[in-house]
Amino acid sequence: MQVTMELFLTELGISAQPFQESYERYGKWITSTWLKSVWKKVKMFNITVEIAPLPVGPPRVGDKWFMQVAMEAGITNTEEQRILNRFRCHQQVLYVSDVLDAGGKCLNRRYLDCRKPDKI
Repeated sequence: MQVTMELFLTELGISAQPFQESYERYGKWITSTWLKSVWKKVKMFNITVEIAPLPVGPPRVGDKWFMQVAMEAGITNTEEQRILNRFRCHQQVLYVSDVLDAGGKCLNRRYLDCRKPDKI
């Protein structure tokens, strides 16, 4: 169950407490699973669910969820957010530091090129 929850959290990519996020806003980002159904019911009945901390934390102090930063930067169109989130999942990015170089000030070159299917 922990692995399923970690995958759910990773696919959503905006919070360590995915059941407290808006289903109406982010539900289209998630693959249909039983956890998505639970999330829908939690929101429908206005229930607060808090999951135990998972070993999915930011690798650097001050790091932020990539999708939160994208939305703060002005990506407000829901379809653009969904597409960006899908791309983020494909590139295996969860936090902003995942796309930066070791110094944390420049974009890593590998995110500027298309990934080959054998590199996924």
